[in-house]
Amino acid sequence: RNNDLWAYIAKLYYQKDITREQFGEAGRIITNTNCFEATNHELNKHSLTPGYDHDVDEWTRVAGRESMYLVDPYGHRAFTRSLVPSTNDPDNEHYGIIYRACQSCIPTHKKIFYRRKTPVPDGLNLQYQVLYYSSSSRVTGNFWDVDFSLHSTYEDALNNVNPWKCPNNSFNYHYTFYGRCSPDGIRVDNQRSRFHVGSDRHDVAYFVNKPEDDGLRIEPTNIIKGREYASGMALKDPTDGTIYMTGAGRDIAWYRDDFNYLSEEVDGDHTAVVHVGSISSPQPHGWSKSGILFRSSLETNAAYYGLYLTGSNGVCFQGRLQVGAYYSHFGCVQAGIKEAWIKIEKQLDMFYSFIGAQETEGGLITWA
Repeated sequence: RNNDLWAYIAKLYYQKDITREQFGEAGRIITNTNCFEATNHELNKHSLTPGYDHDVDEWTRVAGRESMYLVDPYGHRAFTRSLVPSTNDPDNEHYGIIYRACQSCIPTHKKIFYRRKTPVPDGLNLQYQVLYYSSSSRVTGNFWDVDFSLHSTYEDALNNVNPWKCPNNSFNYHYTFYGRCSPDGIRVDNQRSRFHVGSDRHDVAYFVNKPEDDGLRIEPTNIIKGREYASGMALKDPTDGTIYMTGAGRDIAWYRDDFNYLSEEVDGDHTAVVHVGSISSPQPHGWSKSGILFRSSLETNAAYYGLYLTGSNGVCFQGRLQVGAYYSHFGCVQAGIKEAWIKIEKQLDMFYSFIGAQETEGGLITWA
């Protein structure tokens, strides 16, 4: 055993020579080289949790987990949109800086600064690369030492000095974000934090180099939890009104709905028009939905009429004709399209659906 004292304490417990409470107290002291369990125990006794107070005049939080969680992570377009390229030094260009703060990491990896050396390609989901990606294959548009470098301080990242080194000059893409690299090039393990893996590093947050007041605005949404899976957020660009929305859930279907809903209360007749951009999940479900939804209430079994762009089934028409009823599917058109202009007109108790065609950007929309 690497820890003979721990093995001895465990033996005493199983021999009933010490109590469960004594075993737990000893374990909190001796089983973690950073006293992680003991620290958390003491914090919990005082109703405290780890946290991080970032400079809102310098940084915008775009993702967080455990004690660093405030809202759901930005979607990939909002994530990329938030990066701020350099503008004042043509000889030292960068295309945004991402900062990772990790409360549970070793000292050299508590703060890592990712300097973007090239523009983010339109087809690259950078948010997925930073938060989730783990593979032996590198992805075009996010090559270490070509598209990005890592640094220990914001000043080093801004000035493009003292970049991190990697063992054998090779970034390991299995090790999300940091690649097993370090300031001096020594291989460092166990510092990744894939946001969907509970056993990775906890208490982690990511920030981009934009003041929070200058960035996207959080729009309140209604999480309709018919099956306890729903989550998501919405952000609005104050410059052009674009809404970036994320959502997860079991579906808008069956007898109860489970989804993220950006809603506005209206009375009487009403018309809603939206241009739905492509659904950008790395692996969207064929029935992922994004579009317009009229609901009688915010209850999970409310009557509704919806017109959606789906993951792969085109634009679809669905509804629940009365509260508590099973949903109805009215068909789909244009399977496989990636974006669409859609419109619903409510007149008295009737709903009318339209799909628009726009020949040129900014041009007139023809509805059918």
